[in-house]
Amino acid sequence: MEATDLDEVYRSAKRGGWVLFKLDGKRVADKAAFFDCVRSCLPMDPPLEGNSSWDALSDSLWGGLDALEVRKILIVWTDARIMMTKSRSEYGIAEDILKDLPESLGRLEDTYNNIKTVCIVIVP
Repeated sequence: MEATDLDEVYRSAKRGGWVLFKLDGKRVADKAAFFDCVRSCLPMDPPLEGNSSWDALSDSLWGGLDALEVRKILIVWTDARIMMTKSRSEYGIAEDILKDLPESLGRLEDTYNNIKTVCIVIVP
């Protein structure tokens, strides 16, 4: 996906009432950097300390997004190939955490009728 395509995705999302979060993967080559990137640009609840627990990251990210007043959330992770290349197994876990969000935040029973429509775009 080229920059012009991404710009159109961002414009369309804003027109459609989506809240946009950008994970800039240019400096994300491993688990610690991914944690730092997520912590710097996505809502976390409870706030996440440290970089050791994938489960804690997943729970905190889920809680932060669930607490938002908005219903439509777009998360774009650019330059994901860097982590994919340098730390393949950690990339797989990070990808799984992000890919779980649309389903889990879309379940009535998990969100107490506060379902979210979440779209994850991973740009290599």
